[in-house]
Amino acid sequence: PAGFRKPVALKILKASAGGVVKSDEINDLVREARLGGRLKHPNIVDVYELGEIEGQLFIAMELVDGLTLSGLIRARRVLPAPVVLQLAVAITAGLAKAHSLVSQECPSGLVHCDIKPSNILISWDGDVKLADFGIATIQSSAVIRKNGKRFVRGTLEYMSPEQLYGEVLDGRSDLFSWALVIGCMALGRHPIANMTLQERLLEMDSDTGSILPTGARKEIDAAVPGLGDILERCLSI
Repeated sequence: PAGFRKPVALKILKASAGGVVKSDEINDLVREARLGGRLKHPNIVDVYELGEIEGQLFIAMELVDGLTLSGLIRARRVLPAPVVLQLAVAITAGLAKAHSLVSQECPSGLVHCDIKPSNILISWDGDVKLADFGIATIQSSAVIRKNGKRFVRGTLEYMSPEQLYGEVLDGRSDLFSWALVIGCMALGRHPIANMTLQERLLEMDSDTGSILPTGARKEIDAAVPGLGDILERCLSI
């Protein structure tokens, strides 16, 4: 009406080769829209609408004109200490909002379950936004059951021990993942990139404290003084 226009980002589902959209993908999209509609925070991508046109579901959301954190790390490798801290504080604030979300649909807080560099958007104006709540869970596990099998959803490189084992999750799981991402910013590489999945699981089972290697902690402290201790606590197992 009256020429009103607003640029948005549209998230849609692509059909398979047979022209069918999987039901679990539809459920994820609807969940993301419903939860996103309840999350209003400067550091979370805003969701405007869940709509359908000619059978095609879509989410209309805030357009963040910029790049992802993964793109920034690829371009700059190690980020300057003030940038690391600015991004860390911004996304931590967004996570605090999600974890404290309480409503009839979400009675005990929200867990993102997929914190990784590609889900963090940075605008050219310096805004920092957490995106993609498609597999977020309500203080539960990220496990789905399909054809009698259990599947853990998320991104393996950034999963917490609880998420890897399909256990009940709370906000601490996101903080574990976020600490690994912060380590990536400070180091220019994944803090535990040299550990195989088997070694990582053995380390988690050993109950020795933090999964952060001593060498990586020292490098992080050299890049951002005092950050190593914080990440070590976030990565305690």
